[in-house]
Amino acid sequence: MKQHLLVTTSADSSVSQFRPYADVLLLDSVAAGVAASSIDIASYKTVYIRSAFHRVDIMPQQFAGIIDKLGARARQAGISVIDGVDSVEKIIKFEDKWQQYQLFGELMPTTELVTSDTVDDRASIFKKRISSRAAGIAWRLDEIYGERQDWIKQALVDIRQELRIYIVRGSVYPVAAVRQPKTSQQKIKVVGARPLSSDQIQFAQMVYQKCPEVDFVGLDVVDGQTGLWLLEANRSPIFSSFSRESGVNLAEILYK
Repeated sequence: MKQHLLVTTSADSSVSQFRPYADVLLLDSVAAGVAASSIDIASYKTVYIRSAFHRVDIMPQQFAGIIDKLGARARQAGISVIDGVDSVEKIIKFEDKWQQYQLFGELMPTTELVTSDTVDDRASIFKKRISSRAAGIAWRLDEIYGERQDWIKQALVDIRQELRIYIVRGSVYPVAAVRQPKTSQQKIKVVGARPLSSDQIQFAQMVYQKCPEVDFVGLDVVDGQTGLWLLEANRSPIFSSFSRESGVNLAEILYK
């Protein structure tokens, strides 16, 4: 038995990076409910509940009964919960891109809720308020689906380079993942890793000052023609590709 408990799904490609340090409960496994109820939560130092929203069947709302009970048990036992996020409600509150704009506003491109009055333009992109891993992105208004209030419209930024910057236990990791930006023709993917400049580290610190309760976060940052911009913050960042490119396992730093 390890000192930490990781709660996630089989779609989490960073699980292998966590396994040397944490026992893993896969929420979408056949016997997840039974396994969760038998966990001796008080025997762990930390509980980390990760989430994904790119497929309906693995969204945290599907496992609310398990997540909320585990979180309540951890609170009662006085166990540290990573990010302080111990319920589905708290997960969704942080991951909501509109709520993030209320928190990080001046550091992000201009963002607005999609309404019946929203019009198309070539200077914006549409994103689902709750989504992950580049899912829920539309380039035109007629491509969005579901309810309009579930989407935001965000101004496009001229991109020189897109970075995934990691902050672990309050410290900006000095090397970032370099990403191929998503366009209508190509998917996002990590294409390398490189040291951050002092300006980029300072920018990430400015973001973190607005959410100091978060223990581990991945910032999607654009280095553009008009400066640095935060696109969104990810509380359950994937870092398997970053580990491959950099040789660094961020889970080791998280649990140090």
